[in-house]
Amino acid sequence: MTTDGGVSWKPQFECRAKVEVNGLPHEDTCHFQAADFPTPTIGYAVTNEVSDKSSVVFKTEDAGKSWKIVSFIPQATGIENSFGFLDENTGFVCTYQGKMLGTYDGGKTWHGIPTNVPGGRPRIEFANPTGWTMQGKMWAYTTDGGKRWLSREVAFPTDVNAFSLPRSDRGYVVGDHGMVYRYRVVPADFTVAHGINAPVMPKIESNH
Repeated sequence: MTTDGGVSWKPQFECRAKVEVNGLPHEDTCHFQAADFPTPTIGYAVTNEVSDKSSVVFKTEDAGKSWKIVSFIPQATGIENSFGFLDENTGFVCTYQGKMLGTYDGGKTWHGIPTNVPGGRPRIEFANPTGWTMQGKMWAYTTDGGKRWLSREVAFPTDVNAFSLPRSDRGYVVGDHGMVYRYRVVPADFTVAHGINAPVMPKIESNH
């Protein structure tokens, strides 16, 4: 944790989880794979697989000073950065096998989301109420805070390696060979060289 803008860092918590192995309690060392803070004080972190092949979800309510286990995600391999929260109760993960899971009660329970998501380890990013996850040329998105996710393959000239969603109506993707594309809402008759059509996201009022 840093309190001086990243000049210095102090250890805050060692990841350990109590699990059952063959019916017997066992404390296992774990490693955080990703963390997300939907508010300045409430944050979530997800671990690698522990001994029962589950990932552990931790929660903090004091800006990271203390953490508690809120749930286990069974058979959730390779989550890593595929972990994002819209608000203090609503969050989503993507597994390596291309499955999306969502929580609406602060990580206590997780449910399958009916959508096709990119396989591998795609990142999840929100600009309320819009959310994206993208890998290769497969893009999954929501425009209603995660209630419904849609997916489509986008005709980018090469695979997407990373993306950013700074606003609900503005996004950027980058890929191999210097590829950079910007998403924005434009008039229906707008054209640009090498442009790619995409679904319209909800427009937000902005002076920028």
